[in-house]
Formats: sequence, C-alpha cells, structure tokens
Amino acid sequence: MIKLILLGLAIFGAFFVGTAYYVGEDTATGGVGPDSITYFLDTAAEWVELNVLTRDETKKVELKLKLMQERLDELSDLERLQKMSQENVEKVKAGYTKLADDVIASLKQKASDAADAQAKALAQRASAVVAKQQESLTLILEKAPDSVKGPLQDVLSITQNAYQRAVDIIKAQ
Repeated sequence: MIKLILLGLAIFGAFFVGTAYYVGEDTATGGVGPDSITYFLDTAAEWVELNVLTRDETKKVELKLKLMQERLDELSDLERLQKMSQENVEKVKAGYTKLADDVIASLKQKASDAADAQAKALAQRASAVVAKQQESLTLILEKAPDSVKGPLQDVLSITQNAYQRAVDIIKAQ
C-alpha cells in the first residue's frame, strides 16, 4: 500500500516537474501562453499550487496577485509574438477575471473577519499591484491590433473595477 502511494506521488511529482520545465522556456515572460496546447497544464499546476499547496490566506492572496500579473504578461507576450486572437485574449480575460474576483472576495472575507492592520496592508498591496497592472494593460492596448481591442478593453475595465473595490475596502477600515 505504501509503495502504491509513493508511486502515485512520484508520478504526480514528475508530472508537475515536467510542466515546470516546459513552462520555464525563455521565449515568453508570462510562461506558457493561451496559444499553447499545454496551457491547461500550466493553469492546472497554478490551481494545485493555490488550492492544495498554499494554506495561509494571506499567501493565497499574494499568489493570486502574482498570477494576475502572469495573465497580463501572457497578454504582453501574445502582442510581442503577434499571436493575439479573440480566443487567446478571452482565455486570459477569463483567468484574470476569476483571480481578480477571488482576490476581492478574500479581501472582503479578511476585512469582515478582523479589520486589523494586516488586512489593510494586504488591501493596499493589492491596490498598488492592480494599479501597476492597469498601466501595463494600457500599454498593451495601445499596441494591440483592432480585432482584440474590445476584449482587452474589457480586461482593463475589470482591473479598474478590482482597483476600485480594493480602494473601497481600504476606506471601509
């Protein structure tokens, strides 16, 4: 029985080490992009890291912020590599939206649990990160082809909404 468990863990580990090796390519700053057939492996590995390997809520929020930045890096890579398409932008938009909603929900939960200095600092950090992401996205939007400007504008409005919600949480404390 123990041998089966160890074998399962070894296979599980090999799967994610292989994914991490593939993700570590130098061609893209955002890792595997939505144009890759292995994009689902990249997002699956992120899900495992976020939901299985990370227990502390503060670290989860920080990881979600990091992943939000990765989604924007993926958009930047798509633009730089001239692989922007409606489908690719929608994949990134969906991932970014989910992460942004999760961050805001976590901040609200943390704020409702205890309006302490740590929750306020975390909300301020989230606000600062989202503000930087807005700047990055604006630069990407300026260079993007007209065919994908609509979805990119949607992502920008999501970041503006996330920023405003983070500011509202800070003000409420």
